[in-house]
Amino acid sequence: MTAHILSSELSNLVQESKRKNTELRNAADKSLQDLKALPTTSENQLAADLSRRPHFITPFLIACGTKNPKFAAIATVCLQRLVVSKGLPRERLKDVVEAFGECSSLGTDIQLKILQALPSLFQNYSNELRSDLLFAVLQVCSSLQASKAVAVSSTAAATLQQLVISVFDKLEIEDGKALEVPTIGQVPTEEGPVAVRPVAQDAFKIFHDLCLLIDGAKLQYIHFSAIPLTSGLELVESILSNHADIFLTHPEQASILHATLLPFIIRSLSERLSFPTTLRVMRISSFILRNHLSILPAECEIILGLLNHMLDPEAAPPWKRAICMEVFRSLYAESDLVLEIHATYDMAEGKKPVLRENLAAFVRLATEKPTVIGLSHQSTTPVGQSSSRDAPTEQAAVEATAVADLIGGGGMDVNTSNVMGISSQWSSPRTACLDQLDKADAPQTPETYVYSLVLSCLNSLSETLAKFILPLTVHTEGKSKRHRSRSDTGGDSKMDEDRQGEPNAQSAGLMSPRADVTRSQSFRKRTVPINPVTLARHPAYSGIKAVVALIDECWPAILACCSTFLYAALDAEYYRALVRSFQRFTQVSGLLRMSTARDAFLTTLSKAAVPPNVLAASLSPAAGTPVESPSMFSNARGLLSVESITKTPNLSEKSRTSADLHMPTLTTRNLLCLRALLNLAIALGPTMDAAWAIVLETLQQADIITMAWTSRDKRNIDSSYVQSLNSEISAVMLAAERLFESTVDYTNESFIQMLMALCNLLREKESSSQPIAPQSPGFMKHQRRVGSFSGLHVNIEAQTQDYQCALKRIDILATLNLSRFAGFEEDESGWSLLMGELIALSTKVSIAADARNLAAATLSHVVHDLTSSASSEPPEAQNDIHCRAIAALLTEVQALYDTGNFKDTQHLVDDIDLKVHYNALAALKAIVEHCGERLTSSWAIVFDLVLSAFRPHELRLASANLADAIPRIHLFSKGLGRISFDCVQLMCSDFLPTIPTASLLVLIDTLFRFSLQEDDLNIALTTTTFFWKVSDFLQSSLSSSSFADLIEDRSETTQLLEHVQTAARASSIPALWLYLLLRMISVTADPRPEVRNAAIHTLLRIFDHYGEHLSPSDWELCIEAILLRMLSTVVHHHQRLASEDVPTEELAAWDETSTIMLDGLSGLISTYLDEISRCAEFSKLWETFMILLEDLLACKIHALHVAVFTAITKMLSKITKPAVIGQAAIDKLTDMWTDNFPRTSPRSHSESNQPVFEAYVGALKEIYRLTEARVELEFLKKAVENLVQCVQSSDCMSYTNDLDRMAPLQSRVVDSLGLFKTNIKGSMAVFVQGLAVLIGLPYATSTPEPRKGSLTYVAISKAAMDRAKRLIASSTDLKDLVDSPALLKTVQSLRQATSSKTQLSLQGKEPTSYKLAVKNSLDILAKVLPDFMEASTNRKNLISFWTQVLDISNDIARFDCDIFDNAFVEPPALEEEDFDMASLTTLRNLIVPALGSRKLPDSLRRTYTANIFTNSLIHSPEPGELPPNIHEEPLQDFYKIRFGRTCDPEPTFRSRMSYLCLSELLSLTAAPQKTSSLLPSHRNNKEKSLDGEANHVKLAQAASPYLILRAALPIKAYIADAPLRGRMPMPASEKAELVFVSREMRGLETEPRAIPDVPGVVSQRKKHLHRLYKIVVSAVGVATKKGDEEVVRALEEVLEAVGEEFGL
Repeated sequence: MTAHILSSELSNLVQESKRKNTELRNAADKSLQDLKALPTTSENQLAADLSRRPHFITPFLIACGTKNPKFAAIATVCLQRLVVSKGLPRERLKDVVEAFGECSSLGTDIQLKILQALPSLFQNYSNELRSDLLFAVLQVCSSLQASKAVAVSSTAAATLQQLVISVFDKLEIEDGKALEVPTIGQVPTEEGPVAVRPVAQDAFKIFHDLCLLIDGAKLQYIHFSAIPLTSGLELVESILSNHADIFLTHPEQASILHATLLPFIIRSLSERLSFPTTLRVMRISSFILRNHLSILPAECEIILGLLNHMLDPEAAPPWKRAICMEVFRSLYAESDLVLEIHATYDMAEGKKPVLRENLAAFVRLATEKPTVIGLSHQSTTPVGQSSSRDAPTEQAAVEATAVADLIGGGGMDVNTSNVMGISSQWSSPRTACLDQLDKADAPQTPETYVYSLVLSCLNSLSETLAKFILPLTVHTEGKSKRHRSRSDTGGDSKMDEDRQGEPNAQSAGLMSPRADVTRSQSFRKRTVPINPVTLARHPAYSGIKAVVALIDECWPAILACCSTFLYAALDAEYYRALVRSFQRFTQVSGLLRMSTARDAFLTTLSKAAVPPNVLAASLSPAAGTPVESPSMFSNARGLLSVESITKTPNLSEKSRTSADLHMPTLTTRNLLCLRALLNLAIALGPTMDAAWAIVLETLQQADIITMAWTSRDKRNIDSSYVQSLNSEISAVMLAAERLFESTVDYTNESFIQMLMALCNLLREKESSSQPIAPQSPGFMKHQRRVGSFSGLHVNIEAQTQDYQCALKRIDILATLNLSRFAGFEEDESGWSLLMGELIALSTKVSIAADARNLAAATLSHVVHDLTSSASSEPPEAQNDIHCRAIAALLTEVQALYDTGNFKDTQHLVDDIDLKVHYNALAALKAIVEHCGERLTSSWAIVFDLVLSAFRPHELRLASANLADAIPRIHLFSKGLGRISFDCVQLMCSDFLPTIPTASLLVLIDTLFRFSLQEDDLNIALTTTTFFWKVSDFLQSSLSSSSFADLIEDRSETTQLLEHVQTAARASSIPALWLYLLLRMISVTADPRPEVRNAAIHTLLRIFDHYGEHLSPSDWELCIEAILLRMLSTVVHHHQRLASEDVPTEELAAWDETSTIMLDGLSGLISTYLDEISRCAEFSKLWETFMILLEDLLACKIHALHVAVFTAITKMLSKITKPAVIGQAAIDKLTDMWTDNFPRTSPRSHSESNQPVFEAYVGALKEIYRLTEARVELEFLKKAVENLVQCVQSSDCMSYTNDLDRMAPLQSRVVDSLGLFKTNIKGSMAVFVQGLAVLIGLPYATSTPEPRKGSLTYVAISKAAMDRAKRLIASSTDLKDLVDSPALLKTVQSLRQATSSKTQLSLQGKEPTSYKLAVKNSLDILAKVLPDFMEASTNRKNLISFWTQVLDISNDIARFDCDIFDNAFVEPPALEEEDFDMASLTTLRNLIVPALGSRKLPDSLRRTYTANIFTNSLIHSPEPGELPPNIHEEPLQDFYKIRFGRTCDPEPTFRSRMSYLCLSELLSLTAAPQKTSSLLPSHRNNKEKSLDGEANHVKLAQAASPYLILRAALPIKAYIADAPLRGRMPMPASEKAELVFVSREMRGLETEPRAIPDVPGVVSQRKKHLHRLYKIVVSAVGVATKKGDEEVVRALEEVLEAVGEEFGL
């Protein structure tokens, strides 16, 4: 390709120069010949051949020298091609450059070709282009830059820049080969000549003259053509930006900067130059500051000072300030540079504090226009946003170590510069000012742009400090060292060598654990961040000092600037970045242990997290009242509503409802700051020291506000805002949890610091009840900010909230550090501090009640958790922990009553004191429950704490001797007694084996005290149960002879008691058991009946439990000396009570005691009858027992009757044969049972007779068992009569319900009736009669005796139904039963049950009474009806029987829908209706064949058909729609049409049943051969034997009037209602009924004799249509007018049937 181009161009050159230039022609011709002579194997070969022929380019050089555009154009093309292909002879490069220079003034194409060739020339011949030849090339390029053609000028500028950069690229290569390249000369500098190498010399001259060129001075080495200042600056900038390191390694280049460039830069910064020039000067300044500060400190100081000065509003225009801020942004983005600037200037003597002045300028800048940045009392969202980037639902994630995000340019146009607030949407231009090199005029920047740059600088500065300091605070030990045992982490451990200045472990707070406990340590020095200041030998120690000095000098300015923006209007992106910056500044200050700066930042952040006005509104009593104010600070709505986040509140919005004007709350930004504060506390935890007060108080105040927020009505608040706020609150809660969880790894000193801060919050609350005087602001001491509000006092409720929050935190902190309390001594771990504070708070009377109670609950919770966590400790350590924990509870209780006010034992204790005491005992209960099996040495403390529930002076009274009178003691309160007793209950239930023997006597006395106390009866009762448990425990260690030596003389009771008491105190197990029984005997004499009864029960249970281990002699001793003696005492009490005038309650109580005693004794005798019967004095014992029973029966008291009959039952149940006690005794028992029916006596009229009847009926079973072979009918009658009377006379026992399940008495009666056999003649009627009475009991209006209870008798009625049905079904001969009143009584009772269908209270569970009665009725009728008509001889009885049957059928078909007007009663289900339809069908098939019998009067048939008619009505008739005497004259006023109605009647709930009844009317009236298919009729064999036709005619005659009336009702209703409806559609149910009736009546063929004939009308089976004809015609007219085609068609079919029947 190159050969072809050259050949073509040479040919053109020959042709063009034939006549004009012979020299050129000859040279071109010669070169063309040489070209053709060369072999064209490849491009590279051709270029190599041409480069060896110097004369080949002669024609091109001559052509350029002619300055002829045509010749020069051809020449430059060829030369450019040769340059690219490396075909130029190297010795003629100078000629080529000169030729380019001669052509540089020709046409644009030629100039562009030259510019194309120059870069290739420099690239391909870089070694030859040096010194003057290089300068010539640059001169050519600079001359072309002066061209007026824009394309040439811009291309030349770019080419010149490329060439210059290439020179400096070569310089870097040369520096890399410095040892291989010798120096060739020297160049002058300010400090003297410097030897340089070839490329370095060229670079020096080029850069030197470029600097002189832009400064306007005379050039020394290169004759550059005049170029624009901006181009020169860009050229210098490109050199600085691409090869900054060269100026650091080449002093000659640095000298140029110092002597030439920087003076120009400084001068330019001081002058008011144009935007393009200033922009480029600023860019160069930025490069120099970022890269050459170390070699040009003085000049950079001046530049930085000028930049700081230009930030003042009067010093520079807005665009220049913006460029200046962009320069600072680039400086702050360089992390090492910021520290270098501070170390170079601010820390140096005599230097200007550049960085400090810059931050001060930032402060002034931030506050110069508060309106522009939207400064207010609280940070808000910038107004006027067009998108939802800062919507209320923003979720800002803030972390202490998060890296900074660079704030990018927004997409807003500059026309938004007047918008208030800083947002990425409009506060940043599309392109930074420093990057707008193509602009000739200064751009218009957003007004808030400079403020966004300030935020970016602060963010970068914070990131710089954090990235430098944070890694230095991390321990570098390996994982294997992090879990060392105590021996590896003792106080003698050394730090790494690079941290020799750091304090040792002891000085830093590493605490050694208890010497007697070996534990893995969680509280180690390694959890405390390293203080970088102590790393004196660290390589970065100088930087550490610079950071310390920077923060120490600049933190006020940083804080002021950040604080200003913290309350400005920022969008989410800027606000998050600002909060992150705040976190970093705070964290770095804290890690460097700079408490002043740290506390200042924390205080400011806490105020941003909890604004004072929000806190004041939450604590103020009037916080919930609406407040209207034009300012956002006082406007609650402006702080809470969504509008406060999206737009500025305005006065026009005051018309909002009062729900919007509610008290303010924390916004998502406040919560963001709170999360940042908590994250800082997590990061700085072990180093916080006194700063904990700031964090914890802020968290406490936030708790109060959030509690107020969660209890507010949020219906009028935007749901998205509520959701976002709740989500942010949850995030804060999680952060708080992480904060307290992080304390687990604190050293003991760090932990105690935090604990003390929490405790100080509690101490401050006492003084907070008084008005808090305003104090001067300060950072070192964090005060409660509420006091600064005028007139605001912390009320009791707010004080309680403070306590709640603080105590909740203490609880969490203590719970997380339980292992610390368990592993270290009390003072060392903070346990003493914690317990002392909680005890003082819980027992101090001046504290609010709720706070004291919460403090007590916190103490109890911590104590319980500590004991629970000790399960993994060694036994000795567990004992220590248990004693420590329980002792804290005892100390609290003792402190509660040691205030000096309770020396008088009768002093009434305050309620809150009781609550505190209760909490302590509740904690003790939890400890015993969880750790009871591990309590060994702490049982004495446990019992002391248990006994603290008793008043102190009465504890001594309960320690009296056994023989003394029974004392009475009292509790402080019932609640204390219950919780204390719960502890005793746990001991006796679960932990008796773990209690030492020496403590068992204390336990028995404790139980004795609880049984004697008179404050809580339940405790006294329950105590007796634990006597039995302790007895059981002691009995397990005893044998039958173990206590024989203790009972030598049972007559000497006092001597025995003293002997047992002495041995029990010596821990003798037999003596302890007897001591317990004797204590119980004392309790049995308690005047309270409940207590003595419980004691009797327990004693009897003890004997019952161990009776099988007693020998006959032991039984004889126990019965005679203990059991019968107690029973005899009861009898004597009754004899005494009968002769004295005592209250009824006392009499009843002794009756109960007697009953308990008698029941227990009889139970023991019946249970152990075999052993007792072998006693030597058994006959004497039995006789004595029977005498006592007779005496009790003579009292005529129900309770005693119960006990006697129960005793008889138990004893007889053990007798298998009458011979055991003799037949005479059995007969006497039978007579006693029949003659002693329990009657109501004056003493028993208020008692329930249910138990006595149960016992009475129960005894019958055993008596009948022994007398079954000799029973007579009279006894059966008397027994059935007494059994039924028991049921009728019984009352309802408490907590019983006989609706679904029979009462015990009822069940026993039914079972007893089932015991009797029916083989005795007449017994069947007796049993059925008795069952009939039981069936009707739920529906009877009166009973023989008035019932005092509320028995329903439903369950027994159901059971009696089933038993009666089975009895009748099992009978083979019903003649006696049919003539007896028993069957009629049974049917009457069943009818009463069916009539109760809608009485839901009498139905019970499935099957209901109604269903069961229907089923049994059908079964009984199916059994008796076939023979009843023939067997019955009593007509009156027959009619009564059928009357009941027809009533049952009516009960099945009807249903009272009025009860479903009640909204709490659900309509019947379809299954209920299906059951009734099936039952009615079955009953119809049973009774219809016999109902037409001549034996039955017509009134019964009329009753049946009238009932069917009534139940066939689908819609309730209107008044006057039915005849008044429907049973006698059903067709009276038949053709009368009622008044129309406009309301649509509701159909009945049971439409299907109504249609079934309607079908039954049709079936009864229809001719036999055409019975309706809806209800098929079939006849059994019995029916066929009767005169079926005559029976059917009688039923048809009775049903036909009701059928005609039933058919007319829907037609007449249509005639009356349709005209009033207009075009409204007919109700669907009415329409369906009308169509159904019309079609059925058309197809019906009636019995000819059912409807009387009418004169002039001849019809056999359609007589019913003649009666309906008139109203049908009227209805057709109405339907035709209305246009109801379906109705018209149905009625016309009726008329057609009339026509067909009558021949029309």
